[in-house]
Amino acid sequence: MKNYLKTATVLSKLLDNKFKFLGIKFGLDPVLGLIPGGGDLVSLVLSLYIVWVGIKMRLPQDKLAKMIGNVILDFGVGLVPILGDIADVTFKSNIRNLEILKQHEESEVMEGEVVG
Repeated sequence: MKNYLKTATVLSKLLDNKFKFLGIKFGLDPVLGLIPGGGDLVSLVLSLYIVWVGIKMRLPQDKLAKMIGNVILDFGVGLVPILGDIADVTFKSNIRNLEILKQHEESEVMEGEVVG
């Protein structure tokens, strides 16, 4: 499970926070959104991988629903020219979903599981 979470961490940071320009952090998500006819779809598929990690980690339905909602919102708004690119830079759905994964992992450890 740790490998899935590591991959989700790298992917979410790549999509949402990899670069910095004029003090603004952004990732590949808004850059891919500039590619007509498919950039947003590529971002969607990559974002859904992070949701799939949540499924593998057996997150509760409410947390999975929140993650899916973040992805749908990001994708839907991302389809709107210019506004979508601004939203991609500010909303950072993949980082939000990564936080949901990490909080779940921490709560699982705090319930008394042996960590190896």
